[in-house]
Amino acid sequence: MIELLTGIGEYGGTIEMGRQLFSGLFVLSLLLYWFFAFKKKSLMGLKKSFVVAMLIFYLLSVIRLVFFPIDIWPAAKQRENFAMMLLNRDYPWTLWEIMSIDFVPFRTIYYTLPRSNDWVSLYFAARGTFGNLILLFPFAVFIGLFKKEQLSYKKALLQGLLISLFIESGQLLINLATQWPNRLVTFDDLMLNSLGFLLGYATIKKFKKMFPRLTAL
Repeated sequence: MIELLTGIGEYGGTIEMGRQLFSGLFVLSLLLYWFFAFKKKSLMGLKKSFVVAMLIFYLLSVIRLVFFPIDIWPAAKQRENFAMMLLNRDYPWTLWEIMSIDFVPFRTIYYTLPRSNDWVSLYFAARGTFGNLILLFPFAVFIGLFKKEQLSYKKALLQGLLISLFIESGQLLINLATQWPNRLVTFDDLMLNSLGFLLGYATIKKFKKMFPRLTAL
């Protein structure tokens, strides 16, 4: 039963957030929102319900992107075998290697820069740098839509940093729990996520001033 639900058997495996689980969580979250909104007798306009649905879809997508899949090898021998097969190196690793932390600024960005003009290099460069930049951009837009009082840009940057730090800490905890470097925790991720959040908040803040009736929920 455990293997059926998690995908983890005697020799290990991978936990993923598949399409069915994603859809189920989306529908359940949306129903819970409607239930508590109805219980509080708050207005549920079509526009607000649509925005909430988009927010739930976005949050689940971020969780799916930054935390999954999770590789788990319960037996030390299996970790040793897969470390050699997948990464061509011996196991056990040091605690620092398992944590996979890189505090050197711009090093991750540098190594993701395309080394040639082929589409594969360009794709991984865009995914590594631009992807981290836009990861929290929509989140800032949603916060700007729901929050009536406006934040200063300094507070918005700090909020983005805290959210990014929460994500990176979650990835680090997964690495420590599984004893496997599932994700790389880097200074560049914190910087790009925070900057993307700030850009998103600046965008929605400007948009609300230009179109107040359109952005009112």
